[in-house]
Amino acid sequence: MKWTLMLVAMVAVIARADHAHACSCSMPQVELSPNGSDAPINSTIVVWVPAYLSRGSDVNLSVRKKSGDTITVDYKKVGSASMTVIEMMPKAKLTANTEYEVVRLEGDVSGVIGNFTTGAKELTAAPVWKGIKTSQYLKDTAVCCVCNTSDPYAMIELAKPDGDDKAAKQLRIGIWMAGSDGKIDYKKPPVTYEPFDQAFSLGHPSTCSPANFLFPKTKALRLGLKLVDVAGNASTASELVLDTTKPKRPTEK
Repeated sequence: MKWTLMLVAMVAVIARADHAHACSCSMPQVELSPNGSDAPINSTIVVWVPAYLSRGSDVNLSVRKKSGDTITVDYKKVGSASMTVIEMMPKAKLTANTEYEVVRLEGDVSGVIGNFTTGAKELTAAPVWKGIKTSQYLKDTAVCCVCNTSDPYAMIELAKPDGDDKAAKQLRIGIWMAGSDGKIDYKKPPVTYEPFDQAFSLGHPSTCSPANFLFPKTKALRLGLKLVDVAGNASTASELVLDTTKPKRPTEK
């Protein structure tokens, strides 16, 4: 009898351990735009740094040629909640057909966090799109062993932008928020940028990713979105209003 009870207890512990690890996912890493090759020589550089990677310290970045020459940039820090977003705008055009590195500086120590290679062309035409297709304000119930949270979040679907899929992958979504007067001032920097995806979330729907947007305590939240290419050319704006007092379950229509 004693051995039977011990066996039952061991099985229960193993079962709990299996359930506890049912939600397994890799956390996002630093993301860089542009990336790869053939970046325009008038590129701006945007870097997304999750809070767990910044380790509570101020994130300080620079851009240099692989040869070692650092370039001069205008440095802008935006982002919301647990995501720091840094935009670096070179004060002169980048050299054609050259590899560049983005470097993180921590005291006397530096490390390369990403790289890209320029082509020979500039990008001058702004993205063209048909705006926001749908938006919902949602709130799930966190339960054991799955990755969802009970934090409210917005799910937004965009119309497909004009152009090919390769160009779309290099786009950024600029997100502006209305002021106390209910109006959006697009002359100001966006609250944050998101890497382009036709369907994306704002907030913290999953424990697998950091919160990327902090919702203010307001009943009706007006947001404005623009598609921004790697050279900083912005599309026309498309706006939405969320009723943050009545979040729906993800299964509701």
